[in-house]
Amino acid sequence: MTTTSISVQAAQDHPLPDHAPGDRIGGHYEVIEKLGDGMLGAVYKVKHEATGEVVALKLIRPQLVAEDIDINRFNHELQIAKGFDHPGIVKLLDSGEADGTLYLTSELIEGESLRDLITKYRSRGEDLPLDEVHEILDEVLEALKHAHGTTIHRDLKPENILLYDVPDKDGQLMRKVKVSDFAIANVVSPTIFATSYLNRENAFYLAPEMSEFRDKTAPNSDLYSVGAILYEMLLGYPPTGVYEMPSDIRSGEVPNSIDDFVEIALAPNPQDRFQRCEDMQSALEQAFSEVYLVSETNMRRTLLLLLLLAAALMAAGVYFQQSKPTPEEILASDYRHRDAMRERIKMENGQPEKAPAIDPNNPDHAKYAGMQYVPAGQFIRGKFRFASEELTAMQGKGELDEQVVQVDGFWIDQYEMHYAPKEVLEEDSEALSEEKTRWNENTAYGPVREVTWTEAKAECERLSKRLCTEDEWEKACKGPSNSIYAYGDDPAITVYNPQGSEITSEGICLESGFKRGDKVNSLPACKSAYGVSGMSGGVAEWTSTQTPDGKNYIVKPGPRGGDALNTRCSGRNDRPPTFSQIHVGARCCAD
Repeated sequence: MTTTSISVQAAQDHPLPDHAPGDRIGGHYEVIEKLGDGMLGAVYKVKHEATGEVVALKLIRPQLVAEDIDINRFNHELQIAKGFDHPGIVKLLDSGEADGTLYLTSELIEGESLRDLITKYRSRGEDLPLDEVHEILDEVLEALKHAHGTTIHRDLKPENILLYDVPDKDGQLMRKVKVSDFAIANVVSPTIFATSYLNRENAFYLAPEMSEFRDKTAPNSDLYSVGAILYEMLLGYPPTGVYEMPSDIRSGEVPNSIDDFVEIALAPNPQDRFQRCEDMQSALEQAFSEVYLVSETNMRRTLLLLLLLAAALMAAGVYFQQSKPTPEEILASDYRHRDAMRERIKMENGQPEKAPAIDPNNPDHAKYAGMQYVPAGQFIRGKFRFASEELTAMQGKGELDEQVVQVDGFWIDQYEMHYAPKEVLEEDSEALSEEKTRWNENTAYGPVREVTWTEAKAECERLSKRLCTEDEWEKACKGPSNSIYAYGDDPAITVYNPQGSEITSEGICLESGFKRGDKVNSLPACKSAYGVSGMSGGVAEWTSTQTPDGKNYIVKPGPRGGDALNTRCSGRNDRPPTFSQIHVGARCCAD
């Protein structure tokens, strides 16, 4: 393949396009599918029209390309990356410009990223096995050792470490590792890259000296990233602030030698870190040596030592019991994990898409009046998973455990379905159907209740809308920051006043009790960050999400005072479509 000369200014003058299967990029790459969006751009699986070769193509976000970038240096870095011939480095193939947008192509790795693997284990409440941690990092360091002779990665993170299987000589599958995106960090402006996308607040893997992404980097800047990745592989979340030692969390499983390794790898001062990949590999081997089984010749001695150790542990049982982490310490660690998870998702979602333009003169757009737009992206669905069994037991049963979920952009009603004011009913009562009259017989202006799923679905369809899915409802509730409730993380904000009382506090989101003429949950404190009201402290609402036996889920805006420890924006109950209850209502969504 040939390398196309890249015009930086041309890329700046055009937004990042979105391509569908069958589209052409750069004149000779046919899009097969979109693989995803990242901080630097979008990645597609494409086929070269002439050769038939299937590769990965990355479009670079134009706003990340600086006006004063040295194009000669950029092309020089690309040539270096293309020169890599190592089994642990993803091969860079081509670079060019397509309709004013920069792109790079590389070999396509059919597998998963280290991020996928960490998330998989975390979602099951399991730890990544230590032998896997060692094997993966050893191969990463082999790749870095090859690259550091000519360049530095600068943006090493779990997303850039790819895992795939190849058969060995006996036909058994063997996991291999490749590092991707070498030289990609040099595509963008150092200033824009640092201040807009990799600030110190959420750049978990970035060495301290790279906080402004200036040319202060050395190979040990990448080795800091390796240390941060190791920490997340061990504990499920990256190191932030004053981090805890891995052996304190995985007590009895992670030896102190790994703690020592982590401390050196994450040293703030570059001079205090490992200086070369060879040094880090040697230390890694030594740190993990205590994890593995000894040889057969030493087995008897090891068993004797284990028996002696067991006796010593039994004698010192009281001491170890006293030295266990307290519930408060465990909870603080859980909260730090949640915050790190939130920041990672915020970083991966990037800049939120803008709401589609609404034409007031288009009759088809009338349905969007009174609706809020929720952009596409990831969010944390379900209740927070506590490490403490006692805290987990307090959450209640039957809820979804936390999981990162991708949701497409959608519109959602700002308020629940509401009764019409009494004066409106009096003027138009004859025109109302029997069903509609029953819905509106209440004289107050409040949310519709006692509505069945069948009725709610029909009403949304009458308005050219649809019932929201459970995931859409919860994302609209949690907002872009993935807060526990619509208004944040503090359950004390929601207070239920008795029927007939008036709203007197900006911090009260009421299910009942409102002033005549006011929509329930209309106060600013009761809205989610997406501008949707009534999602915490409002009526329970039907969704379109169904169980295998044909029931539909009702989301319950939390907290409702039942659970001692509620950590989820919406609880859930499954009910048949004919079910109705005084506190159950609905709202609609639209595409």
